[in-house]
Amino acid sequence: MNKEVVALKHQLKKIRSRPPASETGRERVDLLNKLGMIFYRSQPFRTEAYAREALILSKRIGYRKGEAGSNSVIGVAMASIGKYNESMEFFNNARSIYTELGDRKCIAGTYTNIGVVYSDQSKLDLAIEQHLQALTIYEDINDTNSTAHSLNCIGVVFRKRNNLEKAEYYYLKALRLREETGDAPGLAMSYNNLGILAKERGNQEEALQHFDKSLKLKKDLGDRRGILASYSNIGDIHMETEKYAESLIFYEKSLAISEDLSDEIDICNNCIKIGHVMTLLGNYKGALEYLNRGLQISISIGAGILESDSYRELSELHKSMGNYEKAFRYYKKCSTLTLNIFSEESAKSINQLQVSYETEKKEKENEIFRLRNIELAKTNNKLHKALSEVVELRILQKNSR
Repeated sequence: MNKEVVALKHQLKKIRSRPPASETGRERVDLLNKLGMIFYRSQPFRTEAYAREALILSKRIGYRKGEAGSNSVIGVAMASIGKYNESMEFFNNARSIYTELGDRKCIAGTYTNIGVVYSDQSKLDLAIEQHLQALTIYEDINDTNSTAHSLNCIGVVFRKRNNLEKAEYYYLKALRLREETGDAPGLAMSYNNLGILAKERGNQEEALQHFDKSLKLKKDLGDRRGILASYSNIGDIHMETEKYAESLIFYEKSLAISEDLSDEIDICNNCIKIGHVMTLLGNYKGALEYLNRGLQISISIGAGILESDSYRELSELHKSMGNYEKAFRYYKKCSTLTLNIFSEESAKSINQLQVSYETEKKEKENEIFRLRNIELAKTNNKLHKALSEVVELRILQKNSR
């Protein structure tokens, strides 16, 4: 646990011992929301608990800005585990209150949050609409760093739409603004996104260069969460170039940091990736251990997307091991948790696994009938030959008359 968290918890403990008068209550609400945002990735349920306590208190003392902040924090927590409908409800609550208060920067921040949720749901036109509204406000209030962030978010949406030229345009525009302001964390993010873009274009060497720049900045900043993300991205590059041993090294580095940070989401992600690599390397025992760990974490934190990914990789693992019954079972679990359940690709995969499973199941039965069928074929051949001989004999008899 880092020093900031320890200090904030100590401060919260002291303030909780005092009656929640107006000023004290506001301070307590702000502390709870701040603590909540620290844990939203590693322990989203703790984030929700802090924010709900802040929400109840802010309503009791009439602290509208704190109430809006609590709604926003809960929305972030819900989105981080894939509960998008719930997150949208809380973000809309926050936006209504910020609009009532006339807090334009926070209104823009809520537009950004909603845009990210739409993007995660692949509702990309709606996502761009939200990010453009945020961008308009940030430009109007001359908030350069937030403007760059909005440009970057728009770039992400265009990348998801596979419009890589427009994605690059917005990424580079954000990069130039961040270079002007010297925003080191923002620059690290820009290089990271340019790396992802290069990777999707198939330029792995350029991608590694961008990821290395991002990693260096993150190390200089002491951004351990950012460092673990860079290790994971570099591992992805090695994975795509089939350098499986190298990718495993970077995934394990990423996992070590995520474990030290007690970040359950990143632990889960890395376990899934390590399990995938070990499956490809033929280390089925190790793969099973990591994938089961990822699955248990995803279930415990209610992260449906990660749970689905775990089932998918477990399906691939058991398919590689030749156990089509388990592969089919895990694939069905994966399908029920994804929006692709009715897609052509999912149906094709399910059918392929079903055929494999049924083939394995009936293999012994087929063996039982095999010899019987051979004998039946021999009998049929004899009958056909005898029948041919009879027909031929009748033809000869007719011609001899």
